[in-house]
Amino acid sequence: MNFQLDSPLGAALWAVAVAVPVGIVLLYFLKLRRRPVEVPSTYLWLRTVEDLHVNSLWQRLRRNLLLFLQLLAAGLVLLALLGISWRGTRLVGERFVLLVDTSASMSAREDGQTRLERARQEALAAIEQMDPDAVAMIVAFSDQAQVLQSFTDSRPALRAALQRLRPTARRTRLREALLVASGLANPGRMASDPTDVPVPDPLPATLVLLSDGRFPVPDVPLGNLKPRFLPIGNPQTQNLAITAFQVDRPLGQTGSWQAFAQVDNFGSQARRVLVELRRGDVLLDAQEVEVPAEGGTSVVFELGQMEPGPLELRLKIDDALALDNTAWAVINPPQRADVLLVTPGNEPLELALQTSLAGELCNLMVQKPEYLQTKEYRHAALAGTFDLVIFDRCQVPLDAETKRPLLPLANTWHLGSLPPLPAWSGEGGPPKLRQQPQVIDLASEHPLMQLVDFSGVDIVEGFSVPVPSGGHVLLEADTGPLLVVAPREGFLDLVQGFTLIDTDPEGQTTVTTNWPIRTSFPVFILNVLQVLGQAEQMSRAMNLLPGEPALLRINTTAKELAVVAPDGKRFPLRRRSGNLFSFLQTDTPGVYRVVAGEQVVRWFTVNLFDRDESDVRARHEVQIRHQQVAGSAVRQPIRRPLWRWALLVALGVLLVEWAVFARRVSL
Repeated sequence: MNFQLDSPLGAALWAVAVAVPVGIVLLYFLKLRRRPVEVPSTYLWLRTVEDLHVNSLWQRLRRNLLLFLQLLAAGLVLLALLGISWRGTRLVGERFVLLVDTSASMSAREDGQTRLERARQEALAAIEQMDPDAVAMIVAFSDQAQVLQSFTDSRPALRAALQRLRPTARRTRLREALLVASGLANPGRMASDPTDVPVPDPLPATLVLLSDGRFPVPDVPLGNLKPRFLPIGNPQTQNLAITAFQVDRPLGQTGSWQAFAQVDNFGSQARRVLVELRRGDVLLDAQEVEVPAEGGTSVVFELGQMEPGPLELRLKIDDALALDNTAWAVINPPQRADVLLVTPGNEPLELALQTSLAGELCNLMVQKPEYLQTKEYRHAALAGTFDLVIFDRCQVPLDAETKRPLLPLANTWHLGSLPPLPAWSGEGGPPKLRQQPQVIDLASEHPLMQLVDFSGVDIVEGFSVPVPSGGHVLLEADTGPLLVVAPREGFLDLVQGFTLIDTDPEGQTTVTTNWPIRTSFPVFILNVLQVLGQAEQMSRAMNLLPGEPALLRINTTAKELAVVAPDGKRFPLRRRSGNLFSFLQTDTPGVYRVVAGEQVVRWFTVNLFDRDESDVRARHEVQIRHQQVAGSAVRQPIRRPLWRWALLVALGVLLVEWAVFARRVSL
């Protein structure tokens, strides 16, 4: 409602508007407010006679509440006609999916508050500025997604859902949250399936991502989702973190212990920090180290003789993220691995598994391939009797009852054969042997390959090993991978594409590699026993990332076991099969105790060893599949008009003026 003075109509209307308050004042000069009064004496007429002075134009105007109210109403109408507005913001759209990051990096503190607290404030502000008929849903995510509030237009329900946001120590993985949002915005059905239940039509929505952007690129199609990224955090925030911590015994030593740690600097300046090693309230050792910018440094503590128990490592520093300034490791009570070797005969391998050091790590049982067809093997495989099963030149049998491969509930090592699973099938058919493969690369950083040197090792023949999803190539040759390890439902399968010896149909044995006479072979055997045989529990506890399930093998006759979490909460430990137990409530970093009654049977640890979470420098641009999404404000600036409010107030003033006039009140 804006009138331009340069037009005749506009000028005339403005002249009328300005004349209104002037006319109101003139009316109060000219209006006679007389009422008949019967009096017995003219003396009492004096006050009534004074009303005649109202007819005098030069009479001083008396204070009058009605006059003030009428002038105020006229002023408010003029204000409405001016079209005055103020600057504001609004969330434009009809449907919103708010994805709020609750991962470990969102616990970083900046300007006196955590990033999650700021994300909650931004989400609350966005909800308050939605259109009245708009709807929204709220999803909290870390490495998993949780719908806190489904689509609703209720502002109280949305605010209550945001108050339920809680920080986690988990990693950031956007995939599951996008799948939840995409499933609501992009419903579909299989047209070829007549039994498929029809779904509603697609409902496009605006996807509002509130995060610091510290996550891998998710490969999820957005479809009808329109992404908006609201960056939370400062891209210049500095942080130091413990990214690795473990205890172990030096190779060949049975008494002394060492603690190894890695400290990384996610910042542009080198920093010095004091690293403390503690056992309970006792300070065992401390070192001051300098951590280079954008780099890291290793710290080694010589422990000597140590009794079983937990150790704690601390960085004495006050930085953005406190979660990664503390880490835990454990020396567990000795426990030897139960290992089954199934072989037609392999003297080099049997000798390596029966050395004095290997004997301290495992209990070895050797069987012929015929053992795999017995009920005894079936029971042991399904009960998880063994920690490690080695299949030397023999195939995993089919279960007579289920007709499925009878893989044991244990880690496995396959020499010269592939596990009978689709993930290991490769191109199909038996693997093709290639003569004299030459090793060109070795994954020396993997625990299975520590201190393993393949120089001078000759291999007569071998085949290329397929690499399943999630697998790691440990040994690469010019013909393809020769040694691959991959996960299988909580277990690990190690596949070796060459044998140590070979036996022809006449029973003659042929050596196919000189590896068993190299010093790296017994080292590799010890690594296999510690990692795949889980004999590392003798020297260090299982370490998990927050939220990872714990699969424990515990030899005990106790009927009931429990896990005591770092915060003191007690959970029953569920027996999975035989001596295998599983535990899922691993969200809190710290030391977990497995107890029978009050006696500690085993320890394991949960640590935030994740570089992406510890690098708390926020990103202001993220990639979702092939789409780059730049950070921006989700609320758009708008001009909010004042005339509606001015007219409403003017109407209220007129109502008050009418009430005053009806009561004949004047000042």
